[in-house]
Amino acid sequence: MDFFVDYETLQKMAVFREFHFHKNGDIFLENSSTLLKAIPEDITKMLFYLKEIPEHPHIVKPKEVGKIIYPSSKNIDIYQSAYRMEHLINAQNLYSLNKKDIPYEEKLKYNKQFFEALQYLHQYIVLGDIQPGNLLIANQNAYICDLDNSQKLQNFLTPIFCDYYITNLKWLGNTKYTDIVKMYLECLAFILGIRFEGYIKKFGYKKFYKVLTSYPLPPEVSSFLKYCKHPSHLKSLEENAYNFEQFMTEDVLSLKKTLSFFDYYE
Repeated sequence: MDFFVDYETLQKMAVFREFHFHKNGDIFLENSSTLLKAIPEDITKMLFYLKEIPEHPHIVKPKEVGKIIYPSSKNIDIYQSAYRMEHLINAQNLYSLNKKDIPYEEKLKYNKQFFEALQYLHQYIVLGDIQPGNLLIANQNAYICDLDNSQKLQNFLTPIFCDYYITNLKWLGNTKYTDIVKMYLECLAFILGIRFEGYIKKFGYKKFYKVLTSYPLPPEVSSFLKYCKHPSHLKSLEENAYNFEQFMTEDVLSLKKTLSFFDYYE
């Protein structure tokens, strides 16, 4: 283990609630530069694997893996795993930025960075749980955070429990290609200043896709969404599947009001 922390010490730390993280565990503010995440399940081996992934400028990953020590006099054992990660001061996730007036070109820059980070991570893991709470903006840069729910590439039959799913297999159907579809949808929603995941959770991805593609989308957007109908078809794009800029145009902003009904399903 890289570190140990007493449960009493953990309880004295402020719970970090500035933005949403994955429901799996609690975030504590250890100090001005470090957050500590405590997780009920024992995923220590996976955390060490994530820690060893080389650094990337747009990824927040575990810095140290630790264990919480409980007092012998009390029969408690709430958290099985813990890790430290960088605290990005003044970071905001895509939930909180949903209605902010950010220029298209700036959003495009952030979305390209999200895809750069995703392509890098796909050398090592499948994320699965890609949703607005795990996509951050801080210091004029984009970051993917909360990697602890991911799986190694070879563990394709291991469940990944996600905020929403886009295949009938649900938690067993997560691949690099479902990651790409989800990231594209989140980046498109960010550009439009609306949210899709609530509608997908309520009605399913199949209906969402049918409704979204019934509108006169720009050809750049439509061309990518055709691949997204069946995520495995993205294989034919190879590395180009991560080229968000090629599949996006400012013309899509003309549909911002038309598609705003998706927000009703938050």
